[in-house]
Amino acid sequence: YLASLSDNKDASRRKRLETSYGLIQQWENELGEYFLKQLADFENITLYGRDSSEGRTPTFAIRIEGLAPSDVSTFFAQQQVCIGDGNFYAQGLYEQLGLTELGGVIRIGLMHYNEKHEIDRFFMLLRECLSSHKLSS
Repeated sequence: YLASLSDNKDASRRKRLETSYGLIQQWENELGEYFLKQLADFENITLYGRDSSEGRTPTFAIRIEGLAPSDVSTFFAQQQVCIGDGNFYAQGLYEQLGLTELGGVIRIGLMHYNEKHEIDRFFMLLRECLSSHKLSS
């Protein structure tokens, strides 16, 4: 599958994989920047980790002031969108950050098969979620 993402079908499998991994990284960086640009519009959201796609994967840990992570993931699940909440097996880190008793974080992950319109939908639903909980962006 991954080798098939290469645009050079006549190259060796190894070369096609190298090309595919480069294309995947480039696209995921673009998706990450697109996500982060929209996230910056929300004053009541804390991002954990780098605020740039450089040097990171497009997986984002956030908290929304005044809203439990489980409430957000439940809202999104009702809209057929999968995001996670909790500590994601990093219990010690979450304890050090003081997030354990707050329910951890919300995690949004993007992959090479995601499209920008899915990010747009995420933020449309996020605004809906905030509105339904009487919070503003």
